Amino acid sequence: MEPKPEEAESVGAATATGSHEQELDRWRQASGADLIEIPTVEVPDALTPVQKAMLARQARRSVEGKTLTEVEEAREEARRVYRLVSKVVLDEEDQARMAAAVVTLDTLDEVLEELRPSDAVPRR
Repeated sequence: MEPKPEEAESVGAATATGSHEQELDRWRQASGADLIEIPTVEVPDALTPVQKAMLARQARRSVEGKTLTEVEEAREEARRVYRLVSKVVLDEEDQARMAAAVVTLDTLDEVLEELRPSDAVPRR
């Protein structure tokens, strides 16, 4: 949705001077609170490429011979697991669970793509 000209002008005037840091300072003073900065840390992959490949094979095997509906149900279960483990990632074991859930979910998405009929008609 496009802003009205007067709204854009108002925002432009408000942001023409000052900075993000000044706005944070203003909020700190107004609330009496200090903002905590959490350092970011580069997290290495929790699973090796071999482990990811093995999990992908397991996910594929778990749905071999299943109907589209059964694969969709398996994918929804994988999504529930992903949602559960993505809420709290505290240590390396949690990171491995998260990575495994992502591999399973991605693999089942691929299987569903393969099972679903293509809308495109092949040309000769």
